[in-house]
Amino acid sequence: MTQRITQKDIARKAGVDASTVSLALSGHPRIPTTTRARVEAAAEELGYRPDPALASIAAARWKGRRNAKGTTLAFLVDDLETAEIELKLYLDGVRQQADLLGYRVETFSLSDYPSLEALLRVIRTRGIRGTVVGQSRKELPSELFKASATPVVQCGFLREVEGEIVRPDLRLAVVEMLTRLQLKHKRIACFLPIEKDLHSDRIILGSVLVEAKMAPRGRIRSVVTPRSPSPADIDALCALDPDAIITINEKHKKLLDNRVQCPVLTLHTLPPFEEKQGMDLRLTEVGRASVNLLEMKMRNLPLATAPYRQTLLIEPRPLELD
Repeated sequence: MTQRITQKDIARKAGVDASTVSLALSGHPRIPTTTRARVEAAAEELGYRPDPALASIAAARWKGRRNAKGTTLAFLVDDLETAEIELKLYLDGVRQQADLLGYRVETFSLSDYPSLEALLRVIRTRGIRGTVVGQSRKELPSELFKASATPVVQCGFLREVEGEIVRPDLRLAVVEMLTRLQLKHKRIACFLPIEKDLHSDRIILGSVLVEAKMAPRGRIRSVVTPRSPSPADIDALCALDPDAIITINEKHKKLLDNRVQCPVLTLHTLPPFEEKQGMDLRLTEVGRASVNLLEMKMRNLPLATAPYRQTLLIEPRPLELD
């Protein structure tokens, strides 16, 4: 018996979200022509044929849910199709927690709309009750948060924001790793390619400097470089002759893998974790917690009275440090 092709199969083939496939195949105007053509081509190649009975049942279910109460949440990013893995981990967590609480999640990419106003009009007309915004390297316009008619919570750690946000506790990640490494190693070096405009890198740098000041003299050293380190920067790191090195993420670790003999650990280690060393920032849990905070806002149960900013920090998880 031939296995039935589903919209999830098309989504994987076309490299888009399943909700995008549904909207593209129904000819929804907010889906760009190029995306719609790619989805249709993938559907044709896979031999997809919609099941009228299933479509009728699904439509009835969603209609009933929307009429009962606003059960749709928005997950909004600058461009989901080109998103880094961090955004996809946030989205996984948002979907998990939304499903647990009985909400539906619809994804929105600002890049799919001709203007911010067009996106906000769609959100208003779709019965969205609340919005989770995933932070990426491209900063979303501040007008989005001022003009939104729904409660908004951001999740991420790259930037500081005025409103509510859920983020991993980077300071605790630094402290946890340095504390553990000092039990085993005498000379620890921190290799820090810093982007000055990122809130996250400033937290990491500040935490390292504080811990180095509190440790015995010379126990913790650091090499601070621009975003793109030079060979001279790596030479300066090697000259410290460390027993272990801490760096920010896996991209920076790759710069060192063939140059140093000691263990290199990352403060931001992405899954899968087999044989990886460092800290898991638990970004899926960040997404889950953002839905919890958003629901509190939707129910008018803030953690603090306005005008205080509400920030939730997720405790990182140490991976193998041997």
